[in-house]
This record gives sequence, C-alpha cells and structure tokens, in this order.
Amino acid sequence: MQGDFSDIKDKRGERMEGVEKFEREKEKILVLSQESGRVYRRPGLEGGRLCCHAEFHLVDLKTNEIHLHYAPSLLQYAIPSSMVSVDNFIYVFGGTRPIFESESLELKSLQPLYHKEVFFGGARLRLSFDQSKTEEVWYPFPVPAEYENRNYPTCTSLVDKIYAFGDVYLAPEVLDPAVGHWKRLFLPSHLVGCKISAYAIPDPSRRRILVHLSDGQLPSPSIYAFRPEDDSSGGEWELITVDAQDWTHVAAVVDNVIYFHSRKFPSILRAFDLTSGAWLEVHWETTFDDGLDMNQSRMHFNALLSLGHNILCLAVWTPIYESPRLVDTPSKAKIIFRKFKVEQSGATVNLVPLPSHSFKLPATSSVYGFLPV
Repeated sequence: MQGDFSDIKDKRGERMEGVEKFEREKEKILVLSQESGRVYRRPGLEGGRLCCHAEFHLVDLKTNEIHLHYAPSLLQYAIPSSMVSVDNFIYVFGGTRPIFESESLELKSLQPLYHKEVFFGGARLRLSFDQSKTEEVWYPFPVPAEYENRNYPTCTSLVDKIYAFGDVYLAPEVLDPAVGHWKRLFLPSHLVGCKISAYAIPDPSRRRILVHLSDGQLPSPSIYAFRPEDDSSGGEWELITVDAQDWTHVAAVVDNVIYFHSRKFPSILRAFDLTSGAWLEVHWETTFDDGLDMNQSRMHFNALLSLGHNILCLAVWTPIYESPRLVDTPSKAKIIFRKFKVEQSGATVNLVPLPSHSFKLPATSSVYGFLPV
C-alpha cells in the first residue's frame, strides 16, 4: 500500500497533514509503444483482424538510461488507452473489444497471456525494478462493467485502488485489486448524462481525483473533484470551478494548482489556482540545458507527468523515418523528457528547468503512454 489515510483529516481545498511521508520523487517512467515492422493476422470474419505488439520500456531519469522491452509485450488489435500502477503492479485497460464469441471466452480466462495470445480489455503484471523479478507474462484482469464494449476507458489510481470514470459519458467505478472486481460508485443526479473529457488527474496530497465534465445538466464545462470514501461504497463530488474551457489532456496538479499544456499558450503552460479560482502568471526562469527557451517555444508535448516534490516533466515522442523515406510508417521513435521544478510566489509561478533526457526506441511506429512508477 502507498499509505493509510484513515487517520488524516480531509480539509476541503487544503493539503492533508501527514501525506508528505507517503510521497517520493519518481525517477522511473514506463513507456508504452507500438512495435513497427511486424503485423499478425488472427482468424475471423473477412480473413481475420490485424494485430500488433504493444511494448513496454523503462526509463531511468536518475541514471539517464533506458531499458528496452523491460516488460513482456502484449499482442493486440489496438493499444490500451489507460495504464496505471498500484503497489508493485501495472494495469492496462482499453484498446479494443472482442467481436467473436471465442474471443470473449478468452478474455474471461485467468490463464497468463503469452505473446501469441491476443489481449482484450484488461491485464495485470507484477513489475520489479530488478528486471529478473518482473513477471514474464501478463495476466487477464477484469474490465469495468460499463466498458466491456468500449475501447477507451478513463482510468487512474489513487492510494491503493483503481478508478474508472467513463469512455464518453461519466460512469464511475472503483476496483480494489485485493478484491478483484469492480464496484459502481454513487453519482449525483445533476451529474448523470455528463461527458468526461481528457484524463482524470489524481491528487494524492488531498486524496481526490480531478475530472473535467461537460454537457448533461451542466451550464458550462466544469472541473469537479471526487473524494472517495474509506469503505469504497461511494464518495463526495465537489464543484471546483465552472466555465473551464481551457482544459487539455496534457495536465497535472501540484499544490492545488492545475497546469495545462498547449502550444497556443504563452510559455506553453497555463496554471489555474484551484483555491483562488484565478489564472496565474507563468514564467520559465532560464533555458534548458540544450538551449531550448520555453518562453518562446511552441513545441507540442504528449504528456505532463507529476514526479513528486513539486517536480513536473513534459514528455514527447517524435517519429524517425528511414532516409530516403520509402514508407509512411516510421521505423524508430525518439522520446524526450524535460523535467522542471515548480516554484509559486503569490500570483506568479516560476518554472526552473532541470536536466533533460532523450532516448531512441528501435522498431517503433508510435508511442501511446508514459507512466511514472
């Protein structure tokens, strides 16, 4: 477990005392990619469906190393959309749904998923930083009931549980991995029919999850906080702010401030103070070690990762094509990580660049996810 919060008072909008001892700076990032060059065909209608390998690599930002194929690959029709960690386990959800009865039966099996078996919906793997102790196969894992026929569930983890919020419409569920099955969560009537956009953002220091909702009965896109109850039977939904038009899926929260990335913003980041309900001024203190000036840059990044201790990390991948370019599919990929420290003073946020890192992924056509572990 990441910590027992049962004796910590939950003060609305305030950081919970005692949480700091559960936090640590995360120096390792699990990267989810799609292998290029190999395509597999599974028998079925119209000659079968094309499959590909999802690959998992481990980046160590402390030692500036990458461990390729750190975890076993998964053979699947589409790459999973959610990747979360709880304790020493990695969980992946989404990707695609089975369309044949034989595939549905395979999904419900508890047998390990070897590299020649097609992955559906949910899988679990014990991950160790000693690669020799990482499990050699993935195991099927239940998917949320609401998403058995959906491709893209929005999942995240908080403390020692996994929460799913929906594919398109808000439909919250919780899973305690120690129990092994999903449970629907209470949803207030005024939130029924709302759509969930982008990703759910965990905020462990306040024991809550931030979600961006729209449509339904809401007059405008809004940010809500969901605070689970200790017995997992429900939780509290709190409106944080309305008219939240600038939410993007590349976002993270630090000390009750949400940071959004978009290259249309000055300094490519915006900061919204959840306590005051006001936008903050954002400024980069200096350039990165390779000379990149974020105050002038209009780069696009794929993820904004919270590493703990007020440190965030922008992550991006770029395709590398063979020269001369003979096909439209890249043969390699480059991943870049730009760490920085957040320092807030009143209505101004100062961002301090830290050492950046870049690595190449061979035989890679796409990169789909980054998960601090």
